[in-house]
Amino acid sequence: MNQNLFDLSRKNVLVTGGGGLLGVQHAIALSRANASVYLLDSDHNNLDISLKVLHDKKINDVKGIVCDVTDESQVKLVFENLIKQDIFIDVLINNAGIDHKIDSDLIIKKNTAFESFPLEMWKKELAVTVDGAFLMCKYFGSEMSRRSSGSIINIASDLSVISPDNRIYSFESEGGIYDKTKSKAISYSVSKTALIGITRYLAAYWAMDGVRVNAVSPGGIYTNQDARFVKLLSSLIPMGRMANIDEYHGVILFLACNASLYMTGQNIIVDGGRTII
Repeated sequence: MNQNLFDLSRKNVLVTGGGGLLGVQHAIALSRANASVYLLDSDHNNLDISLKVLHDKKINDVKGIVCDVTDESQVKLVFENLIKQDIFIDVLINNAGIDHKIDSDLIIKKNTAFESFPLEMWKKELAVTVDGAFLMCKYFGSEMSRRSSGSIINIASDLSVISPDNRIYSFESEGGIYDKTKSKAISYSVSKTALIGITRYLAAYWAMDGVRVNAVSPGGIYTNQDARFVKLLSSLIPMGRMANIDEYHGVILFLACNASLYMTGQNIIVDGGRTII
């Protein structure tokens, strides 16, 4: 086997949602493979926090870019500015998205019942995940096509292939009845499923142009959630636990580098086996 198969030296990687939990982890994995990483996020403060975390880990070849991926003019400007600096993106990771988290009282912070789900929230969340991926691919993927080389990785979710089990979000459920205001937001499942559609479409569209397009569907990540939630979710996973925060490094590196040169249009599910039962 080629010893340089997993080396990303002289490769430029752009990660959207760089101010989020997984954005930092993608940067760690790819920087350690010698890539130059650019983290893109609409929130300057979150971006600074991510860069500080990386700096503390002595990972310094990462730069931050403030950009709203739902705004085509901003995406285009970032694209043009990088090109002017002779920076061509080799790997694009569409990681930006909105996910409602459970607070310390085990309550999803907004009423997410389908019957009362606001259209404004629906549009905003799909815009970040779906419109954002579309726009990033439109500019950076098209440039990859012109150069006949590149890898696009869309970060989906295990909920792109299964429905959320909303019972785990409603801790007062009895007899199969649960509080629907504590459901996983429909916009999350729909937006992540849409990413799989984008993945397949563009994989076929650019298949002859040297551009590979794949998706990763992570399962739940353990970040010190309440023990009751962790127990309920873990009971749905054959491996009996949630993922550790760094357990997606390998699959991201694999899809970014030459080890996956003959793979495109695939959705790699990394969920401890949750979706197999």
